[in-house]
Amino acid sequence: MKIGQKNLKKKQISVEITTLDDLWVLSKVIEVDDILIGSTQRKLKIGDSATDRNVKVVKKWMVLPILAEKVEYEPQLKVLRVTGPIQEGNDDVAKGEYHSFTLEVGGKITIQKPIWFSYHIKRLEAAEKEVQSQVMISICDREQALFGWLNAQGFNHIATLKGDVAKKYEGANANENFFLTLLKQLAQYKPRVVVMGCSHFWRKDLDKAFEDIGKPFKLSYVEADDVSFAGVTQILGSPDFNNILQDNVYAKQTQLFTEILGELGEKGSYGVEHLTRASASGAVADLLITNKLIAKSKEKETYAQIETILSLTESSKGVIHLIDEESPVCSQIDGLGGIVGLLRFKVE
Repeated sequence: MKIGQKNLKKKQISVEITTLDDLWVLSKVIEVDDILIGSTQRKLKIGDSATDRNVKVVKKWMVLPILAEKVEYEPQLKVLRVTGPIQEGNDDVAKGEYHSFTLEVGGKITIQKPIWFSYHIKRLEAAEKEVQSQVMISICDREQALFGWLNAQGFNHIATLKGDVAKKYEGANANENFFLTLLKQLAQYKPRVVVMGCSHFWRKDLDKAFEDIGKPFKLSYVEADDVSFAGVTQILGSPDFNNILQDNVYAKQTQLFTEILGELGEKGSYGVEHLTRASASGAVADLLITNKLIAKSKEKETYAQIETILSLTESSKGVIHLIDEESPVCSQIDGLGGIVGLLRFKVE
């Protein structure tokens, strides 16, 4: 992603979409009631259909602002669609008519928000840096493994391997053969870093296989016993992983949520009502809120209370963490009302 003109007085930021991950990021940044401004094609009829049989339908380029009512991310089609009423008409289209922007790689769009919170801007800036696109996570034991990319969307699973070849042998060679196969597979994707989750029993064999393939990437270990997607969550929440990849969003969210759970009743808070009081007191140091709660509050027209919590948290220099559906802690936070916080001091 490339961030273009940033005019926060007009509450506008322009971006250019450069990767498919950018579409996912924008699907989280663009919200209902935002205004999108961009160059788009609009179908127009030339001629009076009541009197002219030769009516023609043509496509014309124009710049239109629309009020976002529906945001639909379609990864299979590699597009993001935003639909809503046109806010300013012209000679060809009237204000209030509906139009859709189809955002795809190579496109540009200007986003105007009622309020730009810091987490919106941080998300765009992280996409511009693209620091996570060269990191892979793998979990293995001596007979099976799974691996995938760590990117803006979280863990993107690539493949699962079974150690059928390894089972034909006995002793250390069996382990080495399977681990060698796994590391060769990982090397084909040319990662910068591979975070390997495994029992410490297998590290010696993995190190030997890593030497054999010439160390084509940086290999770091995290203790993990479950070769499954649950094991990925375990890795993301591991302090060792956070030390390896300090800028990973999901690892920080998992560790912060764990800290909040340990402080419940003291400096750990949850629920809209309690966090309304806590934010008004300037007590919120870190706030975790799910996309689901934000969308639900807008549907029920209770977003004003949520917006007050967000604004008060930022004004007291608290940090807001937006929790996506893909985050390993999202369902747990939704079970606590969709919003939790770590406080500077206890609030009754």
